[in-house]
Amino acid sequence: MASASLVGAQSIQAIYSFTGGSNAQQPDAALTRGNDGNFYGTTQGTGSGGTLFRVTTNGALTTLASFNGANGAHPGSPLTLGGDGSFYGTMEEGGVTNSSFPSGMGTVFRVSLTLPGIDLQPQNQTNYAGATASFSVWATSIYALGYQWVRDGANLADGGNISGATSNILTITGISDSDASAYSVIVSNAQSSVMSSNALLTVLVPPSLTLQLLAGYPLLSLDGMLSNNFVVQYNTDLTVTNWITLLSLTNLPRSPCQFLDPAGVIPPARYYRAVMQ
Repeated sequence: MASASLVGAQSIQAIYSFTGGSNAQQPDAALTRGNDGNFYGTTQGTGSGGTLFRVTTNGALTTLASFNGANGAHPGSPLTLGGDGSFYGTMEEGGVTNSSFPSGMGTVFRVSLTLPGIDLQPQNQTNYAGATASFSVWATSIYALGYQWVRDGANLADGGNISGATSNILTITGISDSDASAYSVIVSNAQSSVMSSNALLTVLVPPSLTLQLLAGYPLLSLDGMLSNNFVVQYNTDLTVTNWITLLSLTNLPRSPCQFLDPAGVIPPARYYRAVMQ
């Protein structure tokens, strides 16, 4: 008897593992592909009666709904995507109970997922002036998604140092003080829209230190970000790295901040620098 063999067989890769608890367990029914390209399914375990979840092709899983008995419990059949964009399914238990069926006689349920779902909110950014800052949002929907980034309540448009104002990734090049704001994004589809949380851009301006003479003494002038901490240091030889602290400034109260170095008139000559901490 000839034996059968698999041609071009590939290894099986687990892209997500259920662990019980809030992570759910026992996905007994087959997955259903949504219009957004993601897969939707149910679990029988966890909570009062299981969950409905979305999973991407790279294994990112999001729990979308929980069944509590009143709306059904322990879904055992695949979801069906209706023409209205909702998912439909049946429950083995839950709903109406009686003496013969104390855990319920089952339900038919609908889960509407027309609202865009934001899986990853924009995150705060801190960077130095002149650098590039990027904000991103990751959202899913059974309909095509649109994006509009907002700064302090006003819609942004591409141009200047801004790109991606209507995509899921906003990029700001050559940032300056004027870009330090709260950023958010409106995620929309054909049915509705949601606003993300705010992400703050903090722009760090490196300190600058200037020197002039006052009555023969070095007068230093420090320009820096208010309420930040700075150390002013000096060295007499730029070929070595052992800089000596001249002055520490905590919660800089004003800018510029001026001060004298009386010992700076004594040879050898001193080189100065300011460091923000």
